[in-house]
Amino acid sequence: MLGRNHIIFGCTGWLVASKLIPNYVPDIQTTTGAFSFAFVAIGSLLPDVDCPNSIIGRKLPRVSKLLASMQGDLSHGQAFRHSRGITHTVWVWLVAYMLFLNLNCSIVSVSIMVLAVTFGACSHLLGDAFTTSGVRLFWPIPLRIRTPFYFNTGTISEYLMTYSLSLLGVLYYLGFI
Repeated sequence: MLGRNHIIFGCTGWLVASKLIPNYVPDIQTTTGAFSFAFVAIGSLLPDVDCPNSIIGRKLPRVSKLLASMQGDLSHGQAFRHSRGITHTVWVWLVAYMLFLNLNCSIVSVSIMVLAVTFGACSHLLGDAFTTSGVRLFWPIPLRIRTPFYFNTGTISEYLMTYSLSLLGVLYYLGFI
């Protein structure tokens, strides 16, 4: 899934979550709720930090190339594939969430931002499960998770699925569904 579609997918999911679980996700009509969308967007791009050609990989080239080379995805300084390695597993995001949650944040908005980044990262993993390649959520177990309805990254099918689900999410939030 392309980066821009990960952002749309994650932010729409956050919008729906604000309606479904209001005690945990702030309403977007509050300052904290509106601000949290930026953190969801960042989180929705973070799993691709191991790919130097991704949006976040281009913003953090040293980190990205280091991770890519550790996974064997880099040759002579150039990314030659994207294996969806460790940053595309549930393990890394569970550990990250637990570490940040235990920082003893007495400021509620900080806890919400940690939740927003984690939500964005999880939405990224779900979005990648819609692609032909699927995602290895439980790496190093070689099982690939892929939805029954999948598409090739960057095709019209990806855009149709992303925008259709986003439209449904917005309609749900507004009370039309």
